Amino acid sequence: GLGLDGLKAKPVADGMVGQVEAREAAGLVVRLIKQGKFGGRAVLIVGPPGTGKCVSGDTPVLLSNGEVKEIREIYEKWKGEVIQKNENEEILSVKELEVVSLNPFTLKIEIKPVEYIYKQKINENLLEIRLASGRRIKVTKQHPLLTLKEGKLFFVPSSELKVGDYIAIPRKLVIKPEKKIKIRAETKEKSKRILEEVEKRIGEIEYARFLAEQGFSINSIANFLNVHHETVRRWINSDLPYYSKYMKVENPFIMLNSTKYSRSPPIETPEEITPEIGEFFGYLISECDEYVNEKIKSYAIRFHNTSQKLRKRFSLLVKKIFGLETKTLKGNGKRVKGVRVYSWNLKEFLEGLGYPVNKKSPEKDIPEIILKADDNTVASFLRAFADGEGSVGEEEIEIVTSSRNIANKLSYLFLRFGIVTRIREKKVKGRERVYYRLIISGGNFLRKFKEEIGFSLLTKQKKLIKLCKKNPSTNVDFIPNIQELLKSTREKLKISKEAFYGNKNGYIYEKKEDGYRIRREMLKNLVEKYKLNGLLKLLANSDVFWDRIVEIKEVEEKEVFDLCVKDNHTFIAGFGGIILHNTAIANAIAKELGKDVPFVHLAASEIFSTD
Repeated sequence: GLGLDGLKAKPVADGMVGQVEAREAAGLVVRLIKQGKFGGRAVLIVGPPGTGKCVSGDTPVLLSNGEVKEIREIYEKWKGEVIQKNENEEILSVKELEVVSLNPFTLKIEIKPVEYIYKQKINENLLEIRLASGRRIKVTKQHPLLTLKEGKLFFVPSSELKVGDYIAIPRKLVIKPEKKIKIRAETKEKSKRILEEVEKRIGEIEYARFLAEQGFSINSIANFLNVHHETVRRWINSDLPYYSKYMKVENPFIMLNSTKYSRSPPIETPEEITPEIGEFFGYLISECDEYVNEKIKSYAIRFHNTSQKLRKRFSLLVKKIFGLETKTLKGNGKRVKGVRVYSWNLKEFLEGLGYPVNKKSPEKDIPEIILKADDNTVASFLRAFADGEGSVGEEEIEIVTSSRNIANKLSYLFLRFGIVTRIREKKVKGRERVYYRLIISGGNFLRKFKEEIGFSLLTKQKKLIKLCKKNPSTNVDFIPNIQELLKSTREKLKISKEAFYGNKNGYIYEKKEDGYRIRREMLKNLVEKYKLNGLLKLLANSDVFWDRIVEIKEVEEKEVFDLCVKDNHTFIAGFGGIILHNTAIANAIAKELGKDVPFVHLAASEIFSTD
């Protein structure tokens, strides 16, 4: 039910949490219907509805700091006070968790706090919806998605959607970036402990040298410090390369005791997330092989690329960030030229940041340090990754990866710059591996890539500049199903089709059947030229991209999860990023009435419709 005491909403009851005003209003509707005082044949719910149990546990969710985590992991990590629990359902309160959300009044992306997390066991199949852009989401059949039909915005239950319908995905994202580098607590503590041991030994070395200068014998110094006399002899008479390197490091990071593993010198510890770090990870993930030998504590990174410029750049980054030197690798018939760096301390540092080292290409992932970084750092990461795995064709940029996780997170990162990528899966004949091709096409998206990301390699950058001048096809960014709205708006202005659209074939934008979808840029020009308001203005300037459904199929799941987001009740989730919404209040009204009542789920922004 609605969780009411009379017409007063309880804070938590009948699976409903919060949304007090909406539930009390709904309770009044129920009472009027039961008393026969409510006219009409349907109930219209306007504004952001409530929260329902909606997505599979493996659904990735975008958090406000840029991280992309599975909703099941969010449930486990942010467990708060148990608000309600039974054998089928659990509701938990949440603190200090924010997500990226769509404001249904403005169609703009915002950051909003999560108030509750739901978990529910189910006995029905979910629907997996695949979009033309390659994005996917698994939702319950009652879960609504934002769609645009006949010039109106609707939240339509997934079970009522069909192939060919358009649903909303984000075209632009905002986050709260983090600047400080955070190393895992256990890694930090171990490094601190070993650092103290090293500092103690260095103190002994310096004291032994001081005593030797004062005329003390090696044996007397050894007896005094309780170490072997040959050790003291080496301290006094040798260069001690580890000692020399340590003294040059300003902020050392050590995970190996130098008395046992003196061949792994300390590395500099960067304290802030910088564009250089973003660039380093871009090359590391796209172009490097990693090798780990636990027995001898050896970790190697090998960067191979035909470009001498990139090889030099990678070496410079390793030196500048970590204070490490690289060695040149000669090419052969199987391998192109490269550079190599050895450092077990570097391996431990990268793991301390959350980067999974020594993974094969399909298992690689983008670490949290990049997802949480500011736009400048992310741009450097994307530029380096595209230098390694990107190419420029006749109509588009293509970036290839064999990692599903990387493909997913790259699509979220590109949305930070207003670039909507298409994700295509490709299976290579004779191999089981699946490759993911991220396609950037359309003049607007290509220009954004050129201006805000670009390539370091001159050959690729020249091709991109040429492609942008070519004015490539822009048929990826349309506003669908607004023919009637365009027609009624034009007629109110009493302007001919040709004059309104600036095209003698302007009628094509108003044809109900097989009509042209209007380009977003064209709609923006019309809005500015004729000072249009209402839904057309919202759509033209929104943070929404309309993506076509190409496949709907049933999939089996045993449990589903949901987030209750304050105010907007929306969040960004799914493979590639899709806007999600919920409708528990409408379902609760139907339960209270105990009979079928037709509902129209309407976005709050519908009140701005030009109708």
